[in-house]
Amino acid sequence: MNTPFSISSRFNLSDKKYLASRVACVAFMIVFGLYLWGGRSLAASVISATAILLFALQFIFQFNAVNGVLGGLMVLVGLYFSMAVWSEFSEFEVVNKEALTLLLVGWGLCLSVIVLAIFMVVSFIRDFAN
Repeated sequence: MNTPFSISSRFNLSDKKYLASRVACVAFMIVFGLYLWGGRSLAASVISATAILLFALQFIFQFNAVNGVLGGLMVLVGLYFSMAVWSEFSEFEVVNKEALTLLLVGWGLCLSVIVLAIFMVVSFIRDFAN
């Protein structure tokens, strides 16, 4: 008999309803973990550790309101960093291979953050509608 692993109605790893949000939480925990691994200042380390903790709690419990808030914040972070990539790109005097690589890789990462955050917001809207 194949029974799902479930502590509560929200913590069911086989529930496809929260799959997009869980994938987004894991991806954001990896991103903040890699940022933390780089040896940052104390303030940046505290912010990264707090973000990892929030996303870990969200992964486990799937609070509906937190999905919306974290997703919305991560959309804003993605937009902010896409502007930062554009700012760095505009500092190049000549558009060369390095400049285009910065632009494409940077915007690719920013777009992936925005898409994952939109998954979280859509999960919030879907839960709120039910």
